[in-house]
Amino acid sequence: MSDDTPTWRPPDQQGWRPPAQPEQPQPPPAQPWQPPAQGWQSQQPWQSQQPWAGPPRKRNTTLIVVLIVGVVVLLFVGLVVAAAMIAGGMGSLTERTPIEQVPVASCIDGITSGETDDEAGLQLALLFGVTVVDCAEPHDGELIARFDWPDAPADYPGTEPVEVRALQGCRDHFAQYVGIDYDSSTLEMTYTYPPAQQWRRGARSFECIVHQPVGSERLTGSVRGSRR
Repeated sequence: MSDDTPTWRPPDQQGWRPPAQPEQPQPPPAQPWQPPAQGWQSQQPWQSQQPWAGPPRKRNTTLIVVLIVGVVVLLFVGLVVAAAMIAGGMGSLTERTPIEQVPVASCIDGITSGETDDEAGLQLALLFGVTVVDCAEPHDGELIARFDWPDAPADYPGTEPVEVRALQGCRDHFAQYVGIDYDSSTLEMTYTYPPAQQWRRGARSFECIVHQPVGSERLTGSVRGSRR
């Protein structure tokens, strides 16, 4: 190779740089995280809820009505009893004696409730007692006998057998006390007997009470031996 042959060398290069890249968008500055909004939430700041108390209670109007009716009924019964006591001459509570504690041959008030119904008065007498009075004064009736049922069954035999026993026993005592059999007499008679509840407690006592027919004048004097 002659000295005149040109020798190749790369052209002078400037400092090498990579090809230019397109500019990348810069991310926005970081924001503090917040929960995503829900559709049912309001945009107002969150507030604590009050404890749930349930629906308001309704007043028990039925119970109130029943109580009011009960009070009215009791007041009405009290007025009826008071009127019956006054009409029957039963006197005050402190003057009355339970019929089972009244001595035989005593004259008593409080077994009638007027001139139309002596059964109601008798029931009041059994409940509240009777008033023992002087036989010389006008009175409702006279207790002529008290007797027991010998060998009575331990279990309550029923109302009908007890009433039959009371009636038969009182008829026998009437003839002995008044001096005439009951069917021939102008007087009336009523009797008491132990109900089932008292029977279970051992009561076996019967009482026989003589009185005038309803609507007649009250008795005066004892009926013992009167043969009326």
